[in-house]
Amino acid sequence: MNNTIDVVDYDNKRPIDILLIIDPIEEYSQKLVNVIGSILDFPFVNIKILLQPNEKSDEDDSIKRFYRGVFPASRPQFDSEGNFDVKYQANFTNLPEDQLFTTDIDGPHKWIITSHDTAPENVDLDNIKLSNYESTQISGSYELKNILIEGYANDVRIAFPTTGLELELKSTNDKTDTNVMATYGYFQLPADAGIWTLSIKSDSISSKHCSLLSASSNRYVANDTPLKSVQVPVFDLNGNTLSVRVTKNPGYENKNLLIELANGGLEHKDETKDSSWFGSLINSGKKEVKPKQADINIFSIASGHLYERLMGIMIASVRAHTNKLVKFWIIENYISPQFKKLLPKLAQEYDVEYQLITYKWPVWLTKQREKQRTIWGYKILFLDVIFPQDLDKVIFVDADLIVRSDLSELVDFDLEGAPYGFTPMCDSREEMEGFRFWKLGYWTQVLQGGLNYHISALYVVDLNNFRALTAGDRLRNHYDRLASDPNSLSNLDQDLPNNMQKWIKIKSLPQEWLWCETWCSDQTFSSAKVVDLCNNPLTKENKLDRAKRQIPEWTSYDDQIHALQHSDHPVSDHPVSEHAHDEL
Repeated sequence: MNNTIDVVDYDNKRPIDILLIIDPIEEYSQKLVNVIGSILDFPFVNIKILLQPNEKSDEDDSIKRFYRGVFPASRPQFDSEGNFDVKYQANFTNLPEDQLFTTDIDGPHKWIITSHDTAPENVDLDNIKLSNYESTQISGSYELKNILIEGYANDVRIAFPTTGLELELKSTNDKTDTNVMATYGYFQLPADAGIWTLSIKSDSISSKHCSLLSASSNRYVANDTPLKSVQVPVFDLNGNTLSVRVTKNPGYENKNLLIELANGGLEHKDETKDSSWFGSLINSGKKEVKPKQADINIFSIASGHLYERLMGIMIASVRAHTNKLVKFWIIENYISPQFKKLLPKLAQEYDVEYQLITYKWPVWLTKQREKQRTIWGYKILFLDVIFPQDLDKVIFVDADLIVRSDLSELVDFDLEGAPYGFTPMCDSREEMEGFRFWKLGYWTQVLQGGLNYHISALYVVDLNNFRALTAGDRLRNHYDRLASDPNSLSNLDQDLPNNMQKWIKIKSLPQEWLWCETWCSDQTFSSAKVVDLCNNPLTKENKLDRAKRQIPEWTSYDDQIHALQHSDHPVSDHPVSEHAHDEL
């Protein structure tokens, strides 16, 4: 096929020529065609598209999505009354009515976009089958919640990332924090329009070790005088990318910030020289005083109405077995508008707190194509940066778990120096032996030396230790090496930590902390502290049917959530945090 085309403008009225050469079965071609469509009516361009399919393409590479680009009109548009008329809509027509679709947003990297509303109200944007609705005209709307401030922080003395450095971003009404990754010294913080103040977190271990010299989009700012803070204006939808320069404080040049973070601010010292050192440090008030945290902090994620229904039941089951203060940290990226409305009712009914959190997948980290695999990535890849830096320990609980014990036992569980603890995959249901993939092939080599293969439906994380070991960076680096291989990380959130056990230790939790009918015998059900509605490759029984059959208390929980969802009584004030990384 000839790859060249002569584009000639015979009347000289269109001086700009655009030639687009695309493979029509590449997904990225969909986006390019939509971009070109946004400039079709420019009077000064000639546009020609050359289709050049890849003859060696496999069937697996076929496009499995419909794509519509939403771009500003090339010229101003006005309504009948002369008002500026802007309609940013993506319209899909003639879709197969019996095909199951899920929606996803391909937005600018620095935009944090969340679901806002649907019509009809019961539409599940994660599971759309048009034949299930009386009207085939359904819609969903999204809102721009935050704009990212990103950056790269380096120690000017050694031109190397200041790993673990705690950064804080403040405005008049909001406050958010994060820490600096080892990878490129990268960090990100969510912001709204306005003037923000960036600083090393005040009264923190980081502020003892380091001082801020500059933070600017101009990486060549020269300043050697320590600054308390730097103003960061956010008046652009493109956000801001900062080059942050820091230096070690006098006396801390050779001290390890990560080690002190792991020890909670207590520096190592020879106690034989000063036996009263520990007591004097506490009495002098030098130890950082952290704000009060909830007794039990639970991290979870849900996508689609089914898993949101199950999450409500999980929340009810947690409260039924503890009288401690409980707080839920829920990924906002994928929850529906309906579940956002239900959350305040859940919080009030079960006397729990919740906070919606989010983190934008970094541009330098290999992305996942499928939405479900992206969600798996969020479960494990950003544990060091997605929570406020004052949070010490968090328990991940899948939405489809039913808790039957006090989770404060896990908070107090001794991880013996490991950054996190997982439950091993159960081995007691004999008829499933042929499905235990971790006993075959590749995994037999990885798990040599008596290592277990663990399930990721529930795990506890010592965040201080996790950050000090740069476990997040290690997981992301290993993920990046494996993610390009389609045969790797079949169960991303589970395979990755198990694959890294020799470098990031996993403490195996007692088996009763996760029971699943697929892998565990019926005889062990009575001692289960947490029940997982995991899939069964033999029966393929759906989760709702299994829950009703298997768990006596499940129907009662489900009835409670259903009644709550359809109640009309107003929700009174309750301690709820809606901004990512707000201070506790």
